[in-house]
Amino acid sequence: MKTNNERNYGIDLLRIFSMVSVVILHNLYQGGILPQLKTNNPNWWQFWLLENLAIVAVNVFAMITGYVSMMHRFKSDRVLQVVFQTIFWSVTVSITLYQLRMPISVETVKASFYPLAQFWYVNAYIGLFLLSPVLAFGVKHVSKRTFKRLLVVLLIVSAGLDAGSHFFLLNGYTAYWLVVMYLVGAYIQLYPDAIRWKPVAFLGIYFLMACLSTYLQWNAGWFHTDKWWFIRYTSPFVIVEAIAIFVWGVRLRVKNRLLRAILKFFAPISFGVYLIDESNFYDVILPRMFTSMIREQPTYFALRILGISLLMYLVFALLDFVRLLIFKLLHINQGLALIDRSGKWLIDKL
Repeated sequence: MKTNNERNYGIDLLRIFSMVSVVILHNLYQGGILPQLKTNNPNWWQFWLLENLAIVAVNVFAMITGYVSMMHRFKSDRVLQVVFQTIFWSVTVSITLYQLRMPISVETVKASFYPLAQFWYVNAYIGLFLLSPVLAFGVKHVSKRTFKRLLVVLLIVSAGLDAGSHFFLLNGYTAYWLVVMYLVGAYIQLYPDAIRWKPVAFLGIYFLMACLSTYLQWNAGWFHTDKWWFIRYTSPFVIVEAIAIFVWGVRLRVKNRLLRAILKFFAPISFGVYLIDESNFYDVILPRMFTSMIREQPTYFALRILGISLLMYLVFALLDFVRLLIFKLLHINQGLALIDRSGKWLIDKL
């Protein structure tokens, strides 16, 4: 097993890519495009291909967690930081929308002070995070062969049984599925030479699987299934696609200093983009925002959505940078670390 503590800027790029993809997914679905898009619409192919390219976001972000966990010491106060950041953006966005006289009720604003039920990924991440010390210890103390066998069986069983919804994976919206993706990321970090293909091959697989999934969705009637079956997080197509783009990213070598600085700046504030986009902004501002595009002529509309999503990512990321400065000024993380130490002390006294 090999570990390398040198900063991997490919991981930074994957963090940014994942959060941009989340914004794209929300814009396409909650923005009103995909639910109203018929297969005979000339825009169908470009919008669904963009959806298939972006659907890897959750799987990739979970793999990042597993990858970096193999290189860094477990920090228990991290979960408190995530929870407090979530509450901050939930409350801030809700109060802002209320003050702007948007259609948001007082009850919704009150509920924003306990927002974890709204942010499914935060809930699932907490479950993954609490298990991560045990997972990290386990994968470092089993043989490569055993780890590989376990991983292959987990992926096959999870993807297969979830097709009937009897494995309670909820199409990947669970802590269990994040654990599976965590293990994939951990394996790739511990055994980087397991697959010796060139990075461009993985990039090709990523695009190929996205195109294949889009084609199968177009012909979903042939398989007597719904088109959404092909694009869930636990779909075999999405799994292969996510692993391919992840391997490409971790093997990417970024040498340009300016690009390195940009990636280093935006990567740590990327998770805040998800929190803002998934807040009441998702329910109040975003619904049916882009439905007019369905009726217009099919000229580069997918690129337009991509551009809008990139702009939204940039604005939300800069807002989270301001939040980060406020937290530093108020020594919020130091306070959370104190709470964490106090909690450990109390548990040890039991």
